[in-house]
Amino acid sequence: EIGTKKPPFSQSFGARRMYLKRDEFPDVDFSIFKTRNYHSAKTGSTIDKYYSAYAAVVFGIKCLMACSKVTMPNGRPCEIRVGLHTGPVCSGVVGSRMPRYCLFGDTVNTASRMESTSKTGRIQISKCTHDLLCSKFPRLIWEHRGSVAVKGKGRMETYLYKGQYGD
Repeated sequence: EIGTKKPPFSQSFGARRMYLKRDEFPDVDFSIFKTRNYHSAKTGSTIDKYYSAYAAVVFGIKCLMACSKVTMPNGRPCEIRVGLHTGPVCSGVVGSRMPRYCLFGDTVNTASRMESTSKTGRIQISKCTHDLLCSKFPRLIWEHRGSVAVKGKGRMETYLYKGQYGD
């Protein structure tokens, strides 16, 4: 939306401020890359899927907090949506002239759909991610959003992050 209303320089300045906020995060097990108009983060634990899902939530919380401190060229605070899904992915570098690191698989597509159907300023997760998190991290509080229409998937049960007990 901002891309259609602001000149390219303003867009790049806003993006730079968001990246600088992300660079302030302490070193954690995150791999971040840009895919067209959205950013993807992969938490890198193939051994512990529970920790991987939790790390993705922590990263999402940090992104929401950091972006809320960035003022966009239009004078308003930056607002983003976060979507998470858990499952198998394959990664690799494609292309030779302009090589790009990419993630492949239905998990990537579903996570993207969780983001695009999420509410602004919120983290939305799929039922399978919710089940993983609730089994090992009961302090996290989730609001059942219900059945959401997801392009290419039909209706999916989703949950929105509300906080943690003891905060």
